[in-house]
Amino acid sequence: TGVPNPTVRVVHASPDAPKVNVLLDGDAVLTEVDYKGGSGFVPLDRGIYDITVDAITPAGDDTVITANDTRLDADTDYTVLAIGKGATDTVQSLIIQNPIEAIPDGTTRLQFVHAAPDAPPVDIYLTGQDADLLAATPIDQVTYAAYPAARKVVPPGDYQLRVTPAGDPGTVLFDSGVLPGLRNRDDLLVVLVQNTAAGTSPVSLVINDRFGTFETLDTDSPSDLRVVH
Repeated sequence: TGVPNPTVRVVHASPDAPKVNVLLDGDAVLTEVDYKGGSGFVPLDRGIYDITVDAITPAGDDTVITANDTRLDADTDYTVLAIGKGATDTVQSLIIQNPIEAIPDGTTRLQFVHAAPDAPPVDIYLTGQDADLLAATPIDQVTYAAYPAARKVVPPGDYQLRVTPAGDPGTVLFDSGVLPGLRNRDDLLVVLVQNTAAGTSPVSLVINDRFGTFETLDTDSPSDLRVVH
């Protein structure tokens, strides 16, 4: 008694997959999740579940991920990411689990995941505005599809997030510009996904705040314009 039940959220990070439904033991718990979309945490009973992710296609639903006999333990948050590409038959799940823990007052908690299949291993820098990366230390180094490192805490405030190839701070692949203020006791999952917007950056950021997701584009992303006569 008094131990929280497990919770589950889903993030769709497969760039060429259609909207998906997520099922536990055959019952839909999330429906029509689009690329770069994600859910808040859904509470469930502890136990063992068959997790499936179905792509919604014109011909009907097509199961693209199956994770049978997945144990969901009490007092644990689970994040199910759909990653990879349908075109190369690499769509798979990455399931992350974290203990349900209070966030210390005066901090923001962050966890970083690399889900961009065409991007190399990268360093992530979280700094003040225009800090010299040659003199900075990455907050994390992440590799595509790898299980992420433990969550990190930083003081709330305004930051600039930049992504470089691992070991190459002089080459910036992504620059957030002014990242909107990180608030006290924010709990953020930051997912690097393949950029499908305009611009040359190979990645954008999908940030889940436990309730839903929003995308952050590279600060130099242009707009696309099409004219039809």
